[in-house]
Amino acid sequence: MKRPTRILLTGAGGAAAIAFMKAMANENVMIFAADMDPYAAGLFLVPEERRLLIPAGAHPGFADHIFALCVELGIDVCVPTVDVELPILAAIQDRFEAASVSLMTASKESLERCLDKWTLFETCHETMPFPDTVRIDEKLNLAALPESLTPTASHAVILKPRAGSGGRGVQLIRSLAPLSGLPRDGSWLLQEFLPGTEYSVDVLSDTHGRPVAAVPRSRLKVDSGVAVTGRTHYDPELEHLARILVANIKLPYVCNVQLRRDRRGQARVIEINPRLPGTMSLTVAAGINMPALATRLATGLDVARNLHFKELAMVRTWQEHFVEVGALTRMEERAAGTTSAPRSTSTAA
Repeated sequence: MKRPTRILLTGAGGAAAIAFMKAMANENVMIFAADMDPYAAGLFLVPEERRLLIPAGAHPGFADHIFALCVELGIDVCVPTVDVELPILAAIQDRFEAASVSLMTASKESLERCLDKWTLFETCHETMPFPDTVRIDEKLNLAALPESLTPTASHAVILKPRAGSGGRGVQLIRSLAPLSGLPRDGSWLLQEFLPGTEYSVDVLSDTHGRPVAAVPRSRLKVDSGVAVTGRTHYDPELEHLARILVANIKLPYVCNVQLRRDRRGQARVIEINPRLPGTMSLTVAAGINMPALATRLATGLDVARNLHFKELAMVRTWQEHFVEVGALTRMEERAAGTTSAPRSTSTAA
């Protein structure tokens, strides 16, 4: 039997990592789940010898730590699922390549274009439909804002941080008062509020950033930035916009384009998440297993181009996973530094 593909998956406590694990259930893979939190749910979905505690993505030694783990464990594909980790790991992508480890993320340059919402707007708004957007800096004249960006009691405007994910810091404002305490350093944006339906389009691309498939889905109910109720749609307009944008930025593997319709019903781009989305399970259930296909691409295999999906709805439910008390205790001890990680991880078959 062919040796299983060895995968190191970060952010094991997040929805994206859990969705990835579910999608790979029938694939010939061995997943090593990693997270900074000893209670991360995804850690307990793999055998104990494949549970890894790692530093936070912002830790100065994060990239070196992940690279060392990949070499020690004979990892074939490293799959980061946390935004802050992406540019840090992409900065040493050449080291991963030299060690024959495929890093499932975009280049540092491509990431810089889409993780910074202002840079994305500035580089793409002339060729793609975006909501009106301005940067809050010393040059901005609040008294001369266009009507679409002037908050009033009857007209809401979006206030959002220039960087961040999961809807953190995003506010719907109806006056200029919330801007009074903000720094004028360009770290915040004012954006036109779009009242129409919000969509996410999951896009699978080859290693050169050429889209292979796109699956639009509506975000009917959202909790903490993750859709808990949604459905897939056949929508050529959304598919086309997402494919064009992803190809322009050259995002490989799996990413997610968020759009919303304006008052006239036109879809406009809000942002791009250059990583696996938390609602990937819906796209997989609809017929396109993007995590499995991306893994094949990462290992040098080709995938079909005539991929099809069905219209399908999803409602998330709670599902418990039970483990022995000792398994939890041992993770707590490792997090506290009182015990070391199981050494069998480097030789697990």
